[in-house]
Amino acid sequence: MTLRRVVVVGAGVAGVTAIRTLRDEGFEGEIVLVGDEPVIPYARPPLSKRALGSGPRIEEVALLAPEDFAALDIDFRAGTRAIALDVGAREITTALGEVVGFDALVIATGARARTPPWTRGVADCRVLRSFEHAQQLHAAFADTDDVLIIGAGFLGTEIAATARSLGKHVTLVDVQAFPMQQQLGAMVSQRLAALHHEHGVQLACGTAVERIAGDRAGVVHCASGSRFDAGMVIVAAGAEPAVEWMRGSGVDVADGVACDVHCRAAPNVFVAGDVARWPSALFGRTVRIEHQMNAVEQAAVAARNLVGRAERYDPVPFFWSDQYDVKIQVHGLIESSSVTRVLHGDLEADRFVIGYFDAQDTLRAVLGWNATREVRRLRAGIGAHAMGPMGTDDGSRVTSS
Repeated sequence: MTLRRVVVVGAGVAGVTAIRTLRDEGFEGEIVLVGDEPVIPYARPPLSKRALGSGPRIEEVALLAPEDFAALDIDFRAGTRAIALDVGAREITTALGEVVGFDALVIATGARARTPPWTRGVADCRVLRSFEHAQQLHAAFADTDDVLIIGAGFLGTEIAATARSLGKHVTLVDVQAFPMQQQLGAMVSQRLAALHHEHGVQLACGTAVERIAGDRAGVVHCASGSRFDAGMVIVAAGAEPAVEWMRGSGVDVADGVACDVHCRAAPNVFVAGDVARWPSALFGRTVRIEHQMNAVEQAAVAARNLVGRAERYDPVPFFWSDQYDVKIQVHGLIESSSVTRVLHGDLEADRFVIGYFDAQDTLRAVLGWNATREVRRLRAGIGAHAMGPMGTDDGSRVTSS
């Protein structure tokens, strides 16, 4: 089949990377980019950090300079939302009623902020997922000194660090015992709790939000009986894949779009980024990863396979988080059952590396705390058996997380 038109749905980093890769691979046909936001494609990670504090400007977070974007020669449908997919007819339908045909499709619609039931009907429960959200939050910071953040995952803790840098009084609420415990395990999450405490964040962990009083955000009631008053409430309760527009299309959209190791979800339909779910041979299960580097790497593989390659996608995942003066970097996947041990440095210091091992003593992930060089070196051991039975070559203590 001759490819004349490729449609990319989703104007984030995965969608833009797919387009750049198609052009780099020599594809000269028509490319239509459908994005539901009315701005040029931009990077999301800065939105919870420097851009949120200083005030987001689209030119500073844009994925491409205007001249580079123009050089891609694409039909960019900004502010256009896809509402339906017909795989057999090779068509998508937009909210404007337009039917757009394709020879091949790249699905890169990412994920949206999850809104728990207790937010329904309550005004001013803010989220941070888009450039517009960042603009709204930055403006709202000027009108309040008290910020309450519900959810102490990556996003919640990064917003907390940014808000403290602006001099705000910050309360961080989460059902887990420590910030980012689900993502990093107990050992590191306790160290992170200490970091936020040192910077003046009030931690209210180990309790679930039950309701927000009235029809305006500001008074939050928790299952523990605690009650919090805040001038601003930000909900960072995770994300869910943006798949509703594909329901009934024949594509498997349970917890993201299912695809094979070549990023193919259906004939001539490929998927990449936060919305993609694929079988990982390295980790022995199906995974879906919501991180920038995965979106970039997977989109490049998807685009190359779209034009005829047969590359398998089975990466060692990588993500990072900047909080205060700390850079946290993780290579691999951290499981709740992981056994953790210090591989470099001291957990009480400002520089260390933690290894995460499975029941067979195979290294599954490494985490660096201000240790970029060391964690990058240890990345090569992911998937390899440790030197001794549940021990280390440096005699460090083994701790379950």
